[in-house]
Amino acid sequence: MAGRDGEMAALRRLRQRVVEGRGCALHIVTAPRGYGKTTLLQEFEESRYENADACDIVWATPDDIQTPAALAGMVARQELDPDMDAWRARQATMEACRQQPAILIVDEAHTLTAENAKRLLNIGQRLSNKVPFGLILAGRGQLWRILDDAQVSFAVRGVRLPLERLGREDSARAVAQPLSKNGIETTANALDAIVDDAQGYPFFLQCWGERVWQKAKETGADTIDRPVIQAVAPAVDTIRRELYEECFVKLQAWQCVGVADAVASAFGNREELAASEIIAHVTHALADLKPAPGVDETPNPAEAMWALEEADVFWRPSAGRWRKGIPSLAAYVLDQVVELAQRNTPPLDQGLST
Repeated sequence: MAGRDGEMAALRRLRQRVVEGRGCALHIVTAPRGYGKTTLLQEFEESRYENADACDIVWATPDDIQTPAALAGMVARQELDPDMDAWRARQATMEACRQQPAILIVDEAHTLTAENAKRLLNIGQRLSNKVPFGLILAGRGQLWRILDDAQVSFAVRGVRLPLERLGREDSARAVAQPLSKNGIETTANALDAIVDDAQGYPFFLQCWGERVWQKAKETGADTIDRPVIQAVAPAVDTIRRELYEECFVKLQAWQCVGVADAVASAFGNREELAASEIIAHVTHALADLKPAPGVDETPNPAEAMWALEEADVFWRPSAGRWRKGIPSLAAYVLDQVVELAQRNTPPLDQGLST
């Protein structure tokens, strides 16, 4: 997977640690949507076939493991009595791991409740200290808030793997290599155009790759050049615009357009801000916010910061710093705020500061 060699190496080390029974086997993978969390973990899962007997890898979502019995059933790969108590469930999980080391991947972990996260982390810590067991939590930046609320030391000791945007070289490889394997080459100018437009965002790179591949199949072309790029650019632009609009509508629904506008202005051309700066700008923006029509209350700072991450405008790669999320989405928010202010249409400017 282009650009994720370091993260894949860390996951392989986790697997080796689990197989050797060296304890404290927790990894936390975070990123906004479209950064390739699931793809990375799918490749890691497929890598188990390199040594099929060494370690089992089990996928789950928070809905799959709401009880100790459900967790034990996932790891043991068998249906267990749903009324099984916590002690028996833990014993069943330990027995399954003694028979074969296991790593549990919890995808969309940012949807865990603090209570379920605390229980999962406590179980994970007990298991990893006694049997070959590893835990991977993967989710958006909101996962940090959930882990903070859970207040379990196991999370503090976990290995953190925040995924960043891809660099130019890795972006180019992510597009060119799959095409080349199918006998389609890409000119340097065409590749530069794709890389510039995608801004290191894996989802945009995927969109470009799929569209140029489809165009090559339709035309029988064996080379992707600038005319092909120009032909498919409108389709990619449509996808990007729809994504931005979806995120902006979420901010409107949560009365957080004004907050996003204030934070985007604070970022400017910078890619990263300290959490303390974010909190200050959010608090100031909320102080000037009037409730939307038919709404009695405005969001509090915690709710507003959650909304910024849920809409993928910004995200937290760690507890103390924030980064821009989907490329150019912050700029889109700024543009939309100006446009809405000029139109001054009440239903659309919900959440704008006064």
